[in-house]
Amino acid sequence: MPELPHNFQTLRQESDGSGATRQCVVVVGAGFSYGLVPVAERLFVERRQSVQDALGCTTSAAATGLYVWADEILQQLQHRNGVAPPKLQLAEALGIMTDSRWRGANRDGPVEPRHRIIARFARENRLNSIWSLNWDCLLENALERVGLSRDLPRADLPWKTQFTTFLTIADYALLGSQQLVPVFKPHGCVLQLLNARAALDRNDLAEARRLASRFRLTETELDAPGLDADEIHLHANLGTRLAQSPLIVVGWSISESYLRQLIQQHVEPALQARALAVDELSVIDPVFSDGHGQVAASYGRTQAQAHVAVEKENGFTTDALWLWLQALYTVQHLHNFSPNEAVLQNAFAALQSPPLDHWVIWWADEWLPGWCRLCWQSGCVNCIHNNVPVTPERLDLEAPDAHVPLNLLNTLRPDLIAAGKLLARLWPGTTRWNFRKFPAALFDPMQGQLVLPVPTWRPQFSHADRALKPLMNLWKPHFGIVRSVSLLGLDGGLQTANGAVEHWRQALARAFPASRFADPQNVTILNLNQL
Repeated sequence: MPELPHNFQTLRQESDGSGATRQCVVVVGAGFSYGLVPVAERLFVERRQSVQDALGCTTSAAATGLYVWADEILQQLQHRNGVAPPKLQLAEALGIMTDSRWRGANRDGPVEPRHRIIARFARENRLNSIWSLNWDCLLENALERVGLSRDLPRADLPWKTQFTTFLTIADYALLGSQQLVPVFKPHGCVLQLLNARAALDRNDLAEARRLASRFRLTETELDAPGLDADEIHLHANLGTRLAQSPLIVVGWSISESYLRQLIQQHVEPALQARALAVDELSVIDPVFSDGHGQVAASYGRTQAQAHVAVEKENGFTTDALWLWLQALYTVQHLHNFSPNEAVLQNAFAALQSPPLDHWVIWWADEWLPGWCRLCWQSGCVNCIHNNVPVTPERLDLEAPDAHVPLNLLNTLRPDLIAAGKLLARLWPGTTRWNFRKFPAALFDPMQGQLVLPVPTWRPQFSHADRALKPLMNLWKPHFGIVRSVSLLGLDGGLQTANGAVEHWRQALARAFPASRFADPQNVTILNLNQL
């Protein structure tokens, strides 16, 4: 495993004396979506001739890359004075709006760990803002899957419930809402291009032009843009946020000279006036570019202090980095809820450096989110927001990867205390259990044994059936490999309620679609010592 400059104390909200109680700003570039959408060079090679044929354009020998070529194409389209905005015409000809890889027309595709975990950190309220320089909607897809909506915010819940993408001043109306995760996209967005097409189809030419104008893909506007009012506001907003919060750069080479200049002129003086966190700047990238070096100098950081090298050795990919950070964050919070549990302290110490495919990575990624949803949806955790109880059916945890934050203020968390007990029992663990096939459960692939931990600190579970249904939907593809089913009661540090496990056994027998487990007596009951 590579030697890292730090372990992201600010992101994890681990106080270390350097002010690591603030949120972080995340800026993602093309490298963040590498392998999932066509890179600029590939898009240019694959689509150049077909676009020119479709639009009736020609280009010079100097147009050897996407951005210079796009400059020439757009100049020709602008001279024609057509009704459709030239950038919309070019985007449609490139296929960006119809290729599902961009998650514009189809936003239900697979979510990579890096997208999923950044979305979870957003839900945890650890991100001041997200800045995406990518056209794709991969990250927005992940935000929706963890339970954040593009619709109106839910003010009655104690966590983030909404995200909004900001492209123009008109989008700023919602900025400042406590329930909102702001996603800034200064280079445009596939979804907004689709909205531009819809506006054009309903003859709203002004709106179509406004939305399409935000699509940035030419050499001129990416290198030295003439900033309009929208961009001036966006960049001023970025400068203000960077002056206050540590910056995490993921897959962005910082090749845009105007953005480097923004940091040098407006952020650097503010940084020089205050103490910096050890992780004030994190550059997650395979290489440390000249642009990275110039920004690091503004932050008073060397390459060794800022560069988190990924994709280089031993399978330490960008996904592996975020999976490790999630596991470290998880164990940190479980230990906070059970500070006297020495095993959790040992686990936290062992995870200070990234492990190589350790089972706790998947336990934190798949088991724990499912377990928390089960506890909250069944009513085993009291959800109170602004002194008002929130009933389980109003928690809005039905999204495929709906995330209950670990980091909630003034909330009793028997679910996390119970999870800590299970982790302490499993640590340092073996390779027996698979945590990925059946979220919220443990699966022994050698024996075909499925073990579902259940909360036992409540005597009545009127919502048990409702809480189990989403799990059944997630488990459905793998029911055929299950040969036995067991329940494991966890008490969350509270007294076990009479009949609790039996209640869960009856509910599971009703929910499980395999006929051999419809009889509750075929569902066995275990305790922690039997794992």
